[in-house]
Amino acid sequence: MMLSDDVRRFLERHNLIDLAKSSVKVSERVFKECVAPKKERILIIGDVGASNRRISPALATSFYLAAKNLKLNVDLFLQTPAIFGQKAHEAVVGAMDTLDENSIILLFLSSRLGEMGKLGNSFRTFVKSRNHRFMSAPSLGCLETSRYPDLIKAIDIDYKDIQQRGLKLKEALDAASEVRVTTKAGTDFTMKIDGMNSIANIADYRLPGSGGNMPCGEVYIAPKGKENVFGKVVVDVSLCFREGTILLKRPVTMYLDKGSLVKMEGSPEGLYLRDTITWAESRSKMPENVAKVCELGIGINKNAKAAGATVLDEKALGTAHIAFGSNYWFGGPIYALTHFDQVFKNPKIEADGKVVKI
Repeated sequence: MMLSDDVRRFLERHNLIDLAKSSVKVSERVFKECVAPKKERILIIGDVGASNRRISPALATSFYLAAKNLKLNVDLFLQTPAIFGQKAHEAVVGAMDTLDENSIILLFLSSRLGEMGKLGNSFRTFVKSRNHRFMSAPSLGCLETSRYPDLIKAIDIDYKDIQQRGLKLKEALDAASEVRVTTKAGTDFTMKIDGMNSIANIADYRLPGSGGNMPCGEVYIAPKGKENVFGKVVVDVSLCFREGTILLKRPVTMYLDKGSLVKMEGSPEGLYLRDTITWAESRSKMPENVAKVCELGIGINKNAKAAGATVLDEKALGTAHIAFGSNYWFGGPIYALTHFDQVFKNPKIEADGKVVKI
């Protein structure tokens, strides 16, 4: 397999090699249909995960083996899992720093990459500065290893279909001045979006500088300015905070005024997000931005099912999400240390008063 001895022994010790091999054909198809690499160097970064939560190393190895089958120039690094505020491994930062421009980076992580030191605070800013392409799957540590087939199912999709679906939804949002989102559970908020351009995460990562999540399958947009979101959102799928993501047994109602989260009630799990916001505000140069609504996202992936990992939950068809924190990297004005998505189900989306078909 051409893996380092340490990585190979780790994979064997935790019975991950056969699991990785089970999805190699899907990984090969992603390379061919979504990335189309030629002679670029490919750097795959995963981590070792934790007991019963080792999807990160399995998925990273699957894509490594697929790259080898396709005779691509690939390296694999597995680091210790990191969360917000912790550092990426020095060897990983070094490998990223020595990549030639116009390379490809794949991140498959239990939580986050971690702070990159001399490479800056933002992974997306870094890859843009080097003209790299990338795919990323954060928060995989929220899933038990047994959920690996569910993740692969969300990756093993008809990419032409999802690209058509995503571009149609993007067209509707880009033409609108305001969206209203409601659910039978009680969500009812409005967001000004005139002049903003949405992003269709549809796994077209073939052009230099392009990138996004894997699994793919959402269309998302930043609000206009920092103060143009009003109402409430009843989060009833999953809650994202510093340490990870959890499926909710009881909903959390979040009240929004002038673009900010001003109150929460309902499930006690809302305290996890409140503690995360307090933590981020204490570390931020612009603490007023941490609790700002920075995104509305809409899931369009028919194969994705909510499982308690944001990268999967937010892609599921029949869900939508709002996020708090940074959005400067997709066209918004908000700079913040963090970005946390909160997922809810069965949204009705109206753009300038007209229901948007998803």
